[in-house]
Amino acid sequence: MPGYSNKMTNVLNKIEGRLGLRYIPMPEDYTKDKWADRIIIPDSLTTFSRYYQRKITYHVGPDNPKKDGWFYIDESKLGGPDVEVLGILDLDWFSLTNRIHTQGYGYVDVFSETGLYTPESMLVSQVNADYSSLFDSGIYIETEDPNKFRLVSSINQSLNGLIPDFDLYVLIKHSPDLTTISPTMMETFEELCMCDVALYLYNELKYIDGLETTYAQLDLKLDDLRDWATKRNDVIDRLDEYHVSATNAVQPMIITV
Repeated sequence: MPGYSNKMTNVLNKIEGRLGLRYIPMPEDYTKDKWADRIIIPDSLTTFSRYYQRKITYHVGPDNPKKDGWFYIDESKLGGPDVEVLGILDLDWFSLTNRIHTQGYGYVDVFSETGLYTPESMLVSQVNADYSSLFDSGIYIETEDPNKFRLVSSINQSLNGLIPDFDLYVLIKHSPDLTTISPTMMETFEELCMCDVALYLYNELKYIDGLETTYAQLDLKLDDLRDWATKRNDVIDRLDEYHVSATNAVQPMIITV
């Protein structure tokens, strides 16, 4: 789509302008074209993704990798080994409901799955309903970071074989082209990038500030960079506060009234 390839360029231009570096001659190794690969993608994007992950749907079928009773995320289905899996959120309950019969959130009606609604099976279903009112018969997803999961009952009985085909939500790192970051969070992400770039430049350049060059004496305004670098903890605190609120679409929320 037009404009997608320019998102990183726009962020770099904003950082350069807001840090007041547009007309300051920078040493070759620290110019704007180096910031994305050296700072923003490995550092800023990783930090941001830990608080505001990208949620995608992952399909689990009979061919999904499995070992010792655990399913494994097949990275080839996510776009290859370069995709960084940060965790597993939950089952896609809407998709699961469309595949199998359920009675309430997370409970599978095993008797309905047989398709045999005889008087005897209906009687058994009633017994099953009475049993369900007394005991927890739900399905739970148990995970081990970053890419192992299995389906279990409330008494830790494996249910992997009961549902051979289902979807779940996987959390991954945002795309380096920045197109997966929502517009409402882009301003915060840009502010984090500014702090990281300022911190990187300050730590790298503080020893050569005032150095005489062929053209002029370097005057890098390191005090301004240091001021922005010290704001990083404030941005992280804000992200930490936001990521457990309703503003984060991938944060599970339990609302009581």
